[in-house]
Amino acid sequence: MQLHISFDMTDLDKALIIAKQVEPFADIIEVGTLTLLAHGVSAISAFKKAVPEATILADAKIIDRGAQIVNLCAQAGADWVTVMAGTSPDAIHLACKTAREQSINIM
Repeated sequence: MQLHISFDMTDLDKALIIAKQVEPFADIIEVGTLTLLAHGVSAISAFKKAVPEATILADAKIIDRGAQIVNLCAQAGADWVTVMAGTSPDAIHLACKTAREQSINIM
């Protein structure tokens, strides 16, 4: 079993302090949608630097522009990126293809 902790907050500094405290117990650290919207993909990099041993999941909720968003998240240090379930099969396929090329995963 893995413990997945989500950070959906606008105070990035506070989120990083908490993430460091829970890192020994967490397997997956999620950079939530609210955090991504407030701070952009630089939030992913900040979490990757703060908790380098944790798997970083970017909750981007991709609907379109999947290749570009996956590339941005991967370059920032994400290990996983989310895609909305109701997204078109073509968009899901493109996001998955790009994720494979970047050696990251899609959820």
